[in-house]
Amino acid sequence: MVIPPSDRPYLLNTGLKISSDNIRLVGPGATLKLADGAIAGEIIDVIEVRGTPDDPAENVVISGLTIDANYWTQHGSYNPRGIDSDHATNLLIERVAIDRAFVGLTFGFGVHDSEARDCTITRWYDDAFNASGDGYSGACSGIRFVRCVAENSPDEGQGGLPGNRNNAWKIEDGTHNVELVDCVVRNAGGNGFGVRNHGWNRPVVTSDTRLIRCRAENVARLGFHVRGQRYPNSLEGVLVRDCSSDSVSVFEKDVRGLMIEDSEFASTVTIGPAFDALIRDTSFSRLRVWSQTVGGPTSPGGYRSSFTFEDCTFEVPPSVWGPKGFVAFDPAP
Repeated sequence: MVIPPSDRPYLLNTGLKISSDNIRLVGPGATLKLADGAIAGEIIDVIEVRGTPDDPAENVVISGLTIDANYWTQHGSYNPRGIDSDHATNLLIERVAIDRAFVGLTFGFGVHDSEARDCTITRWYDDAFNASGDGYSGACSGIRFVRCVAENSPDEGQGGLPGNRNNAWKIEDGTHNVELVDCVVRNAGGNGFGVRNHGWNRPVVTSDTRLIRCRAENVARLGFHVRGQRYPNSLEGVLVRDCSSDSVSVFEKDVRGLMIEDSEFASTVTIGPAFDALIRDTSFSRLRVWSQTVGGPTSPGGYRSSFTFEDCTFEVPPSVWGPKGFVAFDPAP
């Protein structure tokens, strides 16, 4: 399906839904815009890719479009997305620009082996990019964001549209094998790159998240915010490689298998509690390590924090809160 280029937007009174296989939606030079008040009081996404658990939508490509979700005129509507997806495989979203969405682009429940490539999201309300297992381990897996940009969405108090931003990226609640490569967040309220569990009352594992050459620039709150939760939830296998942030960053609340390497943090970083954390060849302006035992010796999921810093540099000596024996520096700062 080709949407011809136009100097004026195509106005939509409802969203577009793709549920079949082998669909290619192409629209370089075309803008889809939700009409004012088109979905007031409803949850309707501008474009939704949705199969079923037994018959996921396969091999869908969305390419070249601009989407104006026009969120702030959809009075009473909560949580609509520029592009949303559930129960889909081999979904590719490339060279798409999304503006004024509640959430820009989501890979959701039942989405596997899918990618967003060379996409830009501006002026979002809550999150720009999102991958979520909705609280079920592995319900969203094999997701890649490549050369994607989230930019120019300050909080209302800093001159942005009404409300306060949440995250530019949010990887959460049961995702497995998610990779961000050469992605950037700049000039934004809220947090930059977020990886988290909400804290469910059932076992939820968010695992194998890799951030490669990602940059957070002029972010209002946290450049990187990696947050696990206590048992029965776990956040496992987070790799941060060749990344940078000029804002405060936090890796907290039970992160297991954290690796940070070849990165640069120009503001305060807090890490811990964490199990088997390895940080090497990384420069810190100011580092705080929260070192403690999590749970008791016989409690499920209990452990003693462990941190190893190799060949790291510090503008000021790092602070260790808790037992210093849980933390190893080589060489000593």
